[in-house]
Amino acid sequence: MAISYNEVIEKYDCTMIDKTIYDIINDSYEKKKFGFTSIENNHQTIVYMLLNFDVEDRDTLAGISMLPMVMVEHNQKLKYSDEVYCIVSRVGDSILSRDIKRDSE
Repeated sequence: MAISYNEVIEKYDCTMIDKTIYDIINDSYEKKKFGFTSIENNHQTIVYMLLNFDVEDRDTLAGISMLPMVMVEHNQKLKYSDEVYCIVSRVGDSILSRDIKRDSE
């Protein structure tokens, strides 16, 4: 069953990061990469998404993928970016990965 956008924004947070941060921390996260084309300006953007939790199913992943796409579409600086980087976490959870948390304890 598909997850609605309202359910996604209630359950998950998306934090945009830059490529340097992504390159430093990506080994400690589950990585997802996908592209989308804006229907407004026909511009293609590649999204590099880090998750600090395991995705339960494809519907959840599809729903979570909406977060960075909406952020790109509504941000003039990101709208024409060829690549964007982000971390998705559950609302209320730290954006630190489980591996980073374990290493610091």
